Amino acid sequence: MMRRGIMIKYGKVKVISIAMAAILLFSAVQGNTAYAGTSGDAGASWNLSELFVNDAAFQAEVRDCTDKALPAFNSLKDTVNDAASLKMVLEAFDDLSNRVNNLYWYACQKADLNTADSEAASEKKAASDLNDSLNLADKALRNMLLSKDEAFWNIALSDASLAPWKRMLQKIKDEAKYTLPANEEALLIPTSQAADNIANTAAVLRNGDMEWQIIKDAAGNDITANYINYSVAMSDPDRDYRKRYYEAYIGAIAKYRDTFAQALNGYTVAEEKLSVLHHYDSRLDETTHDDETSVEIYNALISGARSGTGILKREIGIREKALNIGKLYSYDHEVPIGNAVAPVISYTDAQGLIKNALSTLGEDYVTTLDTAFQNGWIDAYPAEKKDSGAYSSGTVYPHPWILMNYTDDYYSMSTLAHELGHAVHGFRSDAAGGSLYNRGTSAFNSEVASTTNQLLLSRYMIDHAANNSEKLYYVQQELDTLNNTFYGQIEFADFEKQFHDLSMSGGALTADALDKMFMDISKIYSPYKKTDAADSYWGMVPHFYYNYYVYSYAMDICIACRVADRIYAGDQEELQNYRNFLSAGKSIPTTELYKMLGVDISRPDYITALTDR
Repeated sequence: MMRRGIMIKYGKVKVISIAMAAILLFSAVQGNTAYAGTSGDAGASWNLSELFVNDAAFQAEVRDCTDKALPAFNSLKDTVNDAASLKMVLEAFDDLSNRVNNLYWYACQKADLNTADSEAASEKKAASDLNDSLNLADKALRNMLLSKDEAFWNIALSDASLAPWKRMLQKIKDEAKYTLPANEEALLIPTSQAADNIANTAAVLRNGDMEWQIIKDAAGNDITANYINYSVAMSDPDRDYRKRYYEAYIGAIAKYRDTFAQALNGYTVAEEKLSVLHHYDSRLDETTHDDETSVEIYNALISGARSGTGILKREIGIREKALNIGKLYSYDHEVPIGNAVAPVISYTDAQGLIKNALSTLGEDYVTTLDTAFQNGWIDAYPAEKKDSGAYSSGTVYPHPWILMNYTDDYYSMSTLAHELGHAVHGFRSDAAGGSLYNRGTSAFNSEVASTTNQLLLSRYMIDHAANNSEKLYYVQQELDTLNNTFYGQIEFADFEKQFHDLSMSGGALTADALDKMFMDISKIYSPYKKTDAADSYWGMVPHFYYNYYVYSYAMDICIACRVADRIYAGDQEELQNYRNFLSAGKSIPTTELYKMLGVDISRPDYITALTDR
């Protein structure tokens, strides 16, 4: 997942270091080298002192931004009267945005390493408050620019010195109707802060305060039935153990269903209200507008997925025949069929396999992966109170940051390849230079880079399997990736739209209402039987606090299927187009970025690359 960072209408705040300033050139030759991983755990944990030496340095930077840099910018913006003065203001805003973003991610990443760290929570609030002030400065800048006459705008959009900001300036002009006066924006900050606080509360519950059951595995060992151990448990051949683990895991979630419902209801109401007050029709309208897609494209994606669920019934039919254990339940979904055995893949071995699989993208891509593995880009292993799951953060200063919970299985290796896709995408776009806006990556289209990596990895593992049983295992893993990333995320996207629609119509998001809605939608996308407690699984999905993020997974894996198929087949033109895509950032609109890869998302037939596979 590409972790959404501090968001202002100016764009996702990112940063470039001097070391990244040179544009990275891709090798056009597929590597034939067999790569190995870094032995031991060198580079397997973050060193946050790369962002700030210590908390005192963090606090000093907060004070300097608050007391000096932000007031100086607010004064400077009022001097804009020509291209030269506008360029000076935009450069100052880029610099200030970088500084605020570094503060935010230092606090976020510190908190994610220990969700019970109250000091990190306080630092995160300080950074968030500073970003609220930066947002107000951004709104004031927008209002000032929108007050200018056409003669000024003609200069702003044509002057060569402002070319790096042209796309961003054009968007400001085009989005005038969504821009509120700065004083009205100030009145909305408490509502925005309330939504953030609710999301943070739900995250603390999911990652820190929930009590998970301890059960015995097939060998009699104590296992905590939580998210971290879930994938390994669901691949275990002992069905009784899988069932006990699943029921313990789902049961723990169901205990907190009312609390999760209260949180999701409060967050959804706040976000919908904020969108409407900014003159959008809904939160979905705002998200798709920001993503440069449309509500129609979102709805068409769901309709296309619903019409293609017959393939899921075929898949479960194959599994039922192969496993020969009767009606299949959710805890049977990940168990290998045939003689396939889930391999143990250490973090070190995963590094070598990922580098081999992705060598088709160029020798220099592999060099970047080596840098990531050896130089502390990744915090690799699970730890008590550490944030669950995985993400690539919203900053690349002084390098990208990847959070993992690696557990020595194929799922972890595939997740690592996924997050590295995000990291290298951000790294290359940032290195391409230009304005802060242009060299940022959209959280929406970044899932192409992440899922392309996963598909190249699965193809490599299938083709290099030692025997048919091993090959069968990796075929299953790719099918699970396609299923979970497309149909699984469409299921979430369908559910998210329905509970937002319920909220917009004045309905309350109670635990009963959400459970029933989730159950009804699950029946469309999953033929597996579920226990009643599974109806509350929606409470564990953090993406419902990211405002319609999940549909990007489904759309982008369809595009990634096309890209991976062609690159793996040796299509050099597709490879070059993909390399250009990785360095393009947000310099061109989303639809045009996808057209670089040969895909027109206004035509629903782009889904066929996935269904054909």
